[in-house]
Amino acid sequence: MTVNRTDEEELMIRSLLGELSEEEQIRLEKLFFTKDEYFDQLLALENELMYDYAQGRLSERERSQFEKRFLASPEGRKQAEHAEAFLKKVSELRPAVASREPSDQKRSLIALLGFQKPIFKWSLAAAALVLVFGFAWLAFENARLRTEVREAEAGRASRQKDLERQTASERVGRDQLSQELERERDKRAQLEQELAKQQADQRMATKQPSSPAVLSLILAPGLVRDTSGPKRLLISPGADLLEIQLDIKKKVDYKSYRAVLRTADGDEVWSQDMLHARPTDSGRAVFLKLPPRIIPAGDYELALTGVASNRDFERVASYYFTVVKR
Repeated sequence: MTVNRTDEEELMIRSLLGELSEEEQIRLEKLFFTKDEYFDQLLALENELMYDYAQGRLSERERSQFEKRFLASPEGRKQAEHAEAFLKKVSELRPAVASREPSDQKRSLIALLGFQKPIFKWSLAAAALVLVFGFAWLAFENARLRTEVREAEAGRASRQKDLERQTASERVGRDQLSQELERERDKRAQLEQELAKQQADQRMATKQPSSPAVLSLILAPGLVRDTSGPKRLLISPGADLLEIQLDIKKKVDYKSYRAVLRTADGDEVWSQDMLHARPTDSGRAVFLKLPPRIIPAGDYELALTGVASNRDFERVASYYFTVVKR
């Protein structure tokens, strides 16, 4: 193409041929949105490209790009065919005046002024009709392209709005998710604190078990001859263990001892063998451990016997006390 064009026209031609970079395409779109005449100019340049292609006036590069852009679709091929047919028809109807003699030129001039033969009149009428239809087709194509561009712009605006709504919705969703995660973190931290406290309580309970309630009773052999009578043992419901110390006055030392607990009526309540005497501040004593729950309220006797070397049992002493239940 040898026609001198402005920078905007060159930009539009390159856009039609698909040669623009992204920055140049953005610049061209800004021109379209600025003034409507740029769009009309683009349509005119597209028609001009069609005719230049049909006349073979495009360079090799431009022709290759034109065919890739326009002849790749049925609509583009149809436009190129219309342009080529229109130019062919006009070429066929062009008067061949330059090759005639002066007398022929004169006759031709007379014919053009209104004295043509009927067949030539019909040819001119046909050419005019072709021109009318050609311009009508161009106007239709211009309107169609303008409509397509407007629809494309409306579609892009609609997509932009949809994208903005989607972005806003996603932002709200992210905010809600962030709040839910924050609540979950707080709840988890609270549960972890409660669990740590429970574990600490369990460790304390394991390390420091509650000590059993132990009752102690020291008995001397024989009846206590005072105004109070036998020793009284008060057993509360929470008592777990009863420890009884039986002091031994007898000098004989036995290999082992046997203790038997009886009621005042002589019924045996409890007994234990293989007991051994241990030294105390006052001499020696045998120590007993038994559960308080097996001893009801009442008067009791503890009989202590020793096992001699010949394995015979010898009576050592008797101890008396009274149990009172709270």
